[in-house]
Formats: sequence, C-alpha cells, structure tokens
Amino acid sequence: MTLDKASPETLTGSVERLTYYNPENGYSVVRLRPDGRGKLPGVSRDGLATVVGNLPELSPGEYLRLSGSWTNHPKHGAQFQVEICERILPATLAGIRRYLGSGLVKGIGPRLAERIVAHFGASTLEVIENQPERLEEVADIGPKRAGLIARAWQEQKQIKEIMLFLHSYGVTTNLAIKIYKQYGDESLAVVKNDPYRLARDIYGVGFKTADRIAQSLGLPLDHPSRIEAGLVYVLNEMADDGHVYAPRSLLEEHVVDLLQVPPELIQPGLERLAQENRVIEDTLPLGGAPGPEEAPGALETSRRGGSTQPRIGESSAAYGLSAIYLSSLYYTEVGVAERLHSLGCALPSRLSDLPPAFVTLDPQLSPEQEIAIRTALSHPLSILTGGPGTGKTTTLRALIAVIESAGKRYALASPTGRAA
Repeated sequence: MTLDKASPETLTGSVERLTYYNPENGYSVVRLRPDGRGKLPGVSRDGLATVVGNLPELSPGEYLRLSGSWTNHPKHGAQFQVEICERILPATLAGIRRYLGSGLVKGIGPRLAERIVAHFGASTLEVIENQPERLEEVADIGPKRAGLIARAWQEQKQIKEIMLFLHSYGVTTNLAIKIYKQYGDESLAVVKNDPYRLARDIYGVGFKTADRIAQSLGLPLDHPSRIEAGLVYVLNEMADDGHVYAPRSLLEEHVVDLLQVPPELIQPGLERLAQENRVIEDTLPLGGAPGPEEAPGALETSRRGGSTQPRIGESSAAYGLSAIYLSSLYYTEVGVAERLHSLGCALPSRLSDLPPAFVTLDPQLSPEQEIAIRTALSHPLSILTGGPGTGKTTTLRALIAVIESAGKRYALASPTGRAA
C-alpha cells in the first residue's frame, strides 16, 4: 500500500500504551486503539496503530483526536505522524472507566473508576465537572478525596483549554508543549497579551513564528511589543552575519522594512529596550581605526557612559557613529577590549630592543603596513585586521623577515584566514 505523506487526516482513539516519551521535547511513540471499524493503513492485527510526534505527556486510557498523515517507516512500517494533538473525552462507559482509571486524574485508580462509573453511568464526567461534591455518594470517597479529584480534574481541563487555544491559532503541538512547559497555567495570558515573549523566552521560537501568532490574535502592526521584537530580531540577524552592532540608521531602515511601520515608532521602541537593558547605544569615533598610540583612548571611547554618552534617540553627530548593540554583545566586546588592553600592558615586548639595522623594511610596504610591523615589534600584543586583499599576509611575511634577520624564534598558528 502506498501512503500519501501530504494528505492531512484525522485519527481518533484511546492510548493503549506509551512505547517512548522524551520529556525534553515531548517526542513520543504511542500505540493507539483507533475508533471505528473503517480500514486504516497502519492498524496491526491487534487493532492498534503506531502514532509518533511531539505530544503532551499522555497516560494509557486517554482519548485523543490527532491531525497528521500516514507515513511509511523503512523499519517500523506504517506510522501516523502527528501535527496537532487534542485531548477529548470518551463517550462509552468502557472508555470512561479506562480514562478515569488511567492515572490522569489524581486520586482515581482503576478500581475506584469502576465504582464511580457504576454509580453515575454515562453522567460520570458531567458529575465530576459540575457537581464534584456528589462523588461522596460513592463508597470510600469522603470530602477530602472528592476535593482532590475535583482539583485534579480542573487542572487537566485547564491544560486541555490551553492546548485547544494554541491549536486554534495554528500553534503545533510541539510548540504548545514548549509554551506550557515555560509558562504553565499562565500560558494563555502570556500568548494573548504578549506573544512576542515566546521569541524571547523559548529556544527555537523565532520572531516570525511569534509574529504569525500575534497577527492571528489580531494584535496591531504597530503594537509596542512588535516593534521591540522586530528590533531585537534584526540585531540578531545582523549578529548571525558577523556584525556585533548595527549603525542606528541602518537598523531603523531594516526594521521599518520588516515591520512595515512608520519610522517614528523606532525610537520609542529603542528607548523601551534600553530601559530594560536589552540594547545599548554606544558612539563610535569616526575617521577610521585608531593608531597604536591612540588605542587606550579608543578603549575608553567604547566604554563611555554617563554624561559623555548620548542617550538613545539623542543626536550623536558631534560624537561619531551611533551604534546599537544587543546588551550581551556590547558587554562581550567591552570585555574583550579590556582583556586585550591588560595583556598589551602586562609585559614589555621581547623584540622592542632590536637594533635599527634589523628593522629595515621593504620599501614597497605602505605606511599602514610599516606602522603595523613596528607596532608588533614594540608591543607584547597587537592585532592586525583588514578585509580580503588589504595586505595582511604581506605584512606578516615582512614581520617574519625582520624576526628571522634578528635571529629570533617565532611560531605561527593558522596564520591565514582560510586556515583559521
């Protein structure tokens, strides 16, 4: 039989047993007893079907409505791959007994489930839902146990409502599980009031997923949370491309293009993010990289704070380039600069006493390359940077030639960008 992976189908039935469950992501392998007598491609001789996918934590006896498609595993055969999982209530007395006796509702085991169903019959679930005090009519159930059962029932009901709500807005079961694990009973409130928190709090949830949920909930395009999430998203995208910060003007351009909102909304969003210390604006000096004598001053420029640093939104033309950082990257950059500065000042260079005769440089070197070589010889630590074809390798070869002419020892470790 050929199975069509692309055709969405619905499968309902009761959980017979759990073969595998991963508590981290909810991935499960479940044996399900399907409802109905129609022929299904994945039902084995014992009347069970194998269901796989990211599912909430299940118990034998639970009734499920699953949306997904049949697939054919090369080793395990036909399986139902789940996209959406909904818990539903059983309709038969046998189903109700299995459901209550599954351990899903705390305080009810298989024997007590039999007595409760024997007493209330088809009205059992309605009684637990609306008149839980009537459970005391059953032998061995007192007020304390009835209250425990009622609370457990409401807890399961709340989880079910959360899952149904998330599914109704296109959230897969896998994501719904992550949301519930993160926020618990507050899941509905978080998703309704600030769906962009999902991108901030839950690994694997990006801005576009949160934005899709927010738009399906009817949040306006200019909602403050959307502006903030868009700013953080663009900064993260630029970081993935190797940029530690974004020039303010470029960031605004990208965010306006992404969100399709007026440019004047960007500054208030940056101010809110700055107040929460999620972004930091720094002012970088214009006019190129500082020379070796200027390095300490340049470090202090990158650490500027207080009254000498313009606030978010304040004109910084008199200072230099306005750069917006994610806070974590800002502190990382400052920490690296501080560490390099301390290493550079720790010990004198072992090459600083070379006689001038040994520092004769190739006349074809540019002034910048000469500065780089003399800096490397006179400082215990130096950094040579530049794009492709700017002469870094040529500079390094000239430096090695000076060291070799002086009879000094040296070592190279991945000296080229390709090797690194």
